[in-house]
Amino acid sequence: MASAKNQGSHTAKYGVFGNRLTQVMELVGLSNARLARECNVDPSHISRFKGGLRSPKSNEKLTEAICRACFACVKEQNLTDSLCDMMGKNDMSSADMDALYEDFKYWLCDFTTSDQATALDLFYSIDNYYPEEFAVATPSEELLNALIAGRKDCYEGMEGLQQASLCFLADVYQSDAKQILLYSDFPTDWMVKGEEFIAKWAALMTACIKRGVCVSIIHNIDRDVPEMLEGLKSWLPLYMSGAIDPYYSIKSGGERFYHTLFICPGVCTVVGWQAADDRTFGPFFYHKGDAMVNRCCDMYETLHKSSHRLLRILMDEPRIEEGDQIRQLEAFPNIRIIRKKDQIIVQRLIEPQVSFVLYHPLIQDAFTKLLGAF
Repeated sequence: MASAKNQGSHTAKYGVFGNRLTQVMELVGLSNARLARECNVDPSHISRFKGGLRSPKSNEKLTEAICRACFACVKEQNLTDSLCDMMGKNDMSSADMDALYEDFKYWLCDFTTSDQATALDLFYSIDNYYPEEFAVATPSEELLNALIAGRKDCYEGMEGLQQASLCFLADVYQSDAKQILLYSDFPTDWMVKGEEFIAKWAALMTACIKRGVCVSIIHNIDRDVPEMLEGLKSWLPLYMSGAIDPYYSIKSGGERFYHTLFICPGVCTVVGWQAADDRTFGPFFYHKGDAMVNRCCDMYETLHKSSHRLLRILMDEPRIEEGDQIRQLEAFPNIRIIRKKDQIIVQRLIEPQVSFVLYHPLIQDAFTKLLGAF
C-alpha cells in the first residue's frame, strides 16, 4: 500500500550475481583492484558488479575472465571445500576440477534480475501456500473495547499511525461494515515494525474479512516491481480470500508530501499527511462525522478514476483462448502460467485453487522474462 521513493538506477538489479561475487571475493581475499587487473577492466566495474548495479552478462570474455580469476584463487588457497559449502554442493571434495569449475561458473553467473528473482519467489509462495499458515486468532472483546475506548482525534509519529490503523479496523469490525478503502504513499516502515502491532493488525484485518468486509486498495505507481511483488506476497493469505481488490494509481506521486486515507464509508476515516523529507510521521486525524467521511470517499473515488487494476483473483477456472501461451514449469508442479495479450495468470492447481490475474505492465514483463529464462 505505502511506498518509499523509487530508487531507479540505484536499485541492485543483478543482486544474485553481485552477492555471490562478493561472497567468493571475500572467501579468497580478492580485492576489487586485483580482480580488475586480472580482467583488464577498471575497478569501478567490479564495484558495480558486486553492488548488483551491472552485470557482465553481455560480455562473454569478461564473464569468463571473472570466473577464471576467482576459481584460480580458490584452488591456490585450497578452499574448494569452502566454495562447495557456499554453493550448497555436498560431497564435492573428490570432484574433477574441470567439472567443479563448470558448476562454479553456472552458480556464480546467475544473472537473474531483481524483478525476476522476486517473481520467482512469488511462484514459490503460491506453490507452497497452506491455509493453516495464516491461522490468526480472532481479536478478543478486551482488545476491541480497549482500542475503541482509547481512540483519539489526532495521532503523531509511527506508533501513532499504527494505533490509528488498529482503532480504524476495530471500528470497522464492530460496525459490521462491508467495505474499506485504503490509500497511502507513506514509506512502509510503519507496517513492518513491532511484532505486537503486526499480530494485532493481522488479527483485526483477518477478522474483518471473515465478516465479509471487502478491501479496495490503491497502490502508488512509484513502487518498483520487487516492492510490488513483495507486497503481493506479504498479503497472499488475504488475497486467497478473494476479498482484496487492488489497483494502482497511474499518476506519479509527488515528492513534497505523503498522504494517507483509510476510509470505512458511513463509519470513520483516518486522514494524514506530512512533508516528504519529514520522518516524524503525522499528524493523522481520526474522524467519525458523516461530513468528513463522505468527503474522503469523494477524494478516494476521484483517485480511483485515474487508477488501473493491479490484479484480480479468480476462484473459477480461467478461460483459455486462442493465442494464449501456457507454461507449466518442472520446478512448480502445482502452478500453471497463462500468458495472454494484456495479462499474465498464475494459476494454483491444488486446494485452495485460485488464480492471480496480473495486469501491471512491469509485472507482466518481469514474469515474461522469467519464463524465458527457463
